[in-house]
Amino acid sequence: MPVKIPTLREVLTEYCEKRNIPKRRQVYATMMGKCYVVSVLMAKMIGNGARAVYGKYHGSNVERPNILFHRHGWVEYKGTIFDPTRWVFEDKKPHMWSGPADSDEYDEGSWKMLEDPIFKIEQPKRENEKLIFLDWETPWLPLFLSELFDDSRICTHMTPMELHYVAHISPKHLDGHSIEVYERMRELKLGAMIPMDSQLYADSLRKAAKKSPRRKK
Repeated sequence: MPVKIPTLREVLTEYCEKRNIPKRRQVYATMMGKCYVVSVLMAKMIGNGARAVYGKYHGSNVERPNILFHRHGWVEYKGTIFDPTRWVFEDKKPHMWSGPADSDEYDEGSWKMLEDPIFKIEQPKRENEKLIFLDWETPWLPLFLSELFDDSRICTHMTPMELHYVAHISPKHLDGHSIEVYERMRELKLGAMIPMDSQLYADSLRKAAKKSPRRKK
């Protein structure tokens, strides 16, 4: 059975009911400035793997046209972006915007921006730095991580700054290994190095894995 995407009116009604906003005050303006809160609510309404996403919006902004990007929240579901508050930027009649998940106007976790040579984090050098044995559970993970570095360094042991570098690579490029990498970093008390957006993405992968039915042997 296909999943029904809620209308903007349905999202507004649910949002106001959750916050005990009386019906006479249930207007779309109550959602302004609450993009991520609204997105979290909408993702729960959809269910079935829908994710509330936080990142950068590179689209138009009528009130602030000279700003290159804005921190913003939206919903991603099965390769499609649903944005219940984009109309605030465009100064249009309230509507539910939708488009492809790879739209250039949306940058989850600022990962696209970090791939730009101007903003990309420099690879740390391994010179007299303390190496930490990581005891990866996935046998091929050290080889996978070594390919992220230009010199293909061995990654059974890594320095804190090397882990910091990996943590700032888009988790979508880590092929699901972000869960294990971030867990190991938290065990080493290095969790503060993990960008919140990346951690949220890894958490969504973990939840999806738990819900997936196991194959019968």
